Amino acid sequence: CLFKIVDCTNNNCHVTLKRKHLEQHVKNTCEWRIIKCEYCEQQRPKKNLQIHLENCSKIPLSCPNSCGDLIPREMIPNHIDNDCPLSLVSCPHAQIGCTEEFQRKNVDPHLQSHTREHLDLACVKLNNTQVQLDETQAKLNR
Repeated sequence: CLFKIVDCTNNNCHVTLKRKHLEQHVKNTCEWRIIKCEYCEQQRPKKNLQIHLENCSKIPLSCPNSCGDLIPREMIPNHIDNDCPLSLVSCPHAQIGCTEEFQRKNVDPHLQSHTREHLDLACVKLNNTQVQLDETQAKLNR
């Protein structure tokens, strides 16, 4: 009988309704119906979707540096460390003494405009290394 009062068939739902409304409720309106996250494909009750989206590792988020990219939550650290043009980075010649930091997008302009300074730093590093090598050889020869 379509007018008989029945329980919803979804787990944890305690709604009772007329049988003629059951299918519509179970498939479309029940808060306990199982739906798939559009980002990570995990299945969960509709009732818990918002909580899941607040933590879903696959949901795209705006770059925290405001570079304009949308990145899955789980990839944000990688984006910041390796790809974001607005992340602050050290000069690639830091190991020879360049102390400048700038946004990743400015690496090439920095290298082009500071070639002379980098060469001077490399020469100082090379001279210091040669002095250390000479001192070490002198100690070994004693």
